[in-house]
Amino acid sequence: MDKQEQRIELSESEIREVYRQGEDAVVALVQKLLASLERVEELEQRVEELEGQKKKTSENSSKPPSGDGFGKRTKSLRRKSGKKSGGQKGHRGNTLEWSTEVERVEVHSVEVCGHCEQSLKDEPVKRYVASQVFDIPEVKLEVVEHRAEVKQCPHCGQRSEESLPEEAKQRVQYGSRLRGVMVYLMEGQLLPSQRVCELLAEVVGAQVSEGTL
Repeated sequence: MDKQEQRIELSESEIREVYRQGEDAVVALVQKLLASLERVEELEQRVEELEGQKKKTSENSSKPPSGDGFGKRTKSLRRKSGKKSGGQKGHRGNTLEWSTEVERVEVHSVEVCGHCEQSLKDEPVKRYVASQVFDIPEVKLEVVEHRAEVKQCPHCGQRSEESLPEEAKQRVQYGSRLRGVMVYLMEGQLLPSQRVCELLAEVVGAQVSEGTL
């Protein structure tokens, strides 16, 4: 990963504090993490590398037995920068600005007069008081079933079968985005596998085992 790439960094104590704050705090953290996953292609490549490493064991390579599987991480790889926490001097902050492109508009109608309670349903709208809320859609697990067609030629009698996409070669599997999040939480944020399992179960409803991670 490029050393200059911006990333969300949390200490172990900060992560534990978020967990103690309850489900809403955990959801907010995950939403922030998901919002930063603009490097999906890089994560997918990392997943492929990890899957390749998983296939190598002490029995089929020069890898020592102690290297089979994921070992326990005992020390953070992060280095202290010597800088104070928070925004640095000269750093330009990011402020929400009005957007000209919106995904959805919700109109809040005036039904009755707030003074005499006369019905206003058929009255024209004079103007709107508008505000914008920046948020992400509800985070939930989506199951997509892929079906490859099989057809028989009426002329030669032979059957032809369309191929499934690469990500759906197995009968049941996790998609690249979810696998990318798994890698990011474990490798990028250094969360223990048990905590990752709990987080994915509570936030997106994915019952992932530690063995899968």
